[in-house]
Amino acid sequence: SDTRVPQTERSGHVLDVDSRIERVRDITIRAIHQAVGLFSQIADKIHLVCIPGNHDAESMHWTARILEAFYRNEKHISVDRSPRTRRYLKRGCVLIGIDHGMKQINEYLTLMPCEAPDLWAQTTERLWLLGHIHTQKVMQKHGVTVEHLESISATAAWHAEESDVGNPRRTVTLMLDEKYGLCSRSYITVEEAMAP
Repeated sequence: SDTRVPQTERSGHVLDVDSRIERVRDITIRAIHQAVGLFSQIADKIHLVCIPGNHDAESMHWTARILEAFYRNEKHISVDRSPRTRRYLKRGCVLIGIDHGMKQINEYLTLMPCEAPDLWAQTTERLWLLGHIHTQKVMQKHGVTVEHLESISATAAWHAEESDVGNPRRTVTLMLDEKYGLCSRSYITVEEAMAP
């Protein structure tokens, strides 16, 4: 939640959140810093992209600014703090679109070539990475893969009421080859990440 009021701004849905917003901010920054530290061990360059969602539109903007200030002297770490909700990255032959994922899946098929026509023309594989629904869902059509990613979030009351329970709590790392595109993926569960 963006504020001490435990509800979404747009719909007013009640959220299961810690009301100690300073604590939430500290944990968020610490978790991102830990992840960057791990990725720094294997990656020459790290590009952080903060995407606002339906629970944290304002928080993601301040998070990006904090990260930008924190890593300002690290030449191998960059932070995308664009105010746009959707972002596009080109990695070799792959065009990646990133969004929270509140639109209908079919809308993403047409957004990418309209919003990033130059990058679209330079690539042969197009991939959308989305969140929002807290479960994995993949659709491919017209050369575009639209993938809702799993979530590390615990089951909230709203999801329990919707019978959206029992999903694995994990994150995915996608490995891209400059020439051949998406070549592998690996998962890390919350339990594995928290293990000593």
